[in-house]
Amino acid sequence: MLIAIGMTWAALVWWCLVAKGPADLMPLLWIMTAFCCALWIIDLRWHRLPNGLVYPLYPAVLAGLALSAAIGHRGSWTSAVAGAVLWGGVLGGVHVLSRGIGMGLGDVKFAPVLGAVLGWLDVSAAATGLLVAFALGGGWALVCLLRGRSRRAVIAFGPFLIAGWALELVMGAGLAPAG
Repeated sequence: MLIAIGMTWAALVWWCLVAKGPADLMPLLWIMTAFCCALWIIDLRWHRLPNGLVYPLYPAVLAGLALSAAIGHRGSWTSAVAGAVLWGGVLGGVHVLSRGIGMGLGDVKFAPVLGAVLGWLDVSAAATGLLVAFALGGGWALVCLLRGRSRRAVIAFGPFLIAGWALELVMGAGLAPAG
């Protein structure tokens, strides 16, 4: 896991400094990378997103966005809150409507921090990232069904949330010029 984190950090530095990514978010993205790598592995193996790893991301995201505002004057607190509410609301809605069967509570708790970071860049980025996460997760569920897996099989959704977030961050709003 340390190799994956190191390689991702190196890619983040290159992306933020050379490819004109959001350099003002680089410290936050380093933290998010370490936590997301751990959460990805834990969710795949044990189908859990532990509170001990999810809850520290809330103050880290607040501090990271505040630092971004101070050094880059990029983003909007209003859109960050909208992104957090969107991600948390959609996953929370799925959790409630499915009575906890269709979405785990760990995913619901984790989603707002991802939505806030994308929302900081743009509310449409938050919406697109969430759609990408559901498209990836739905595609994987379809593959599992076609391969004969039971419809009741549990699929870890955390990695799809992280993938949707990261893809939109890099391919979408993250490459938009600051200012």
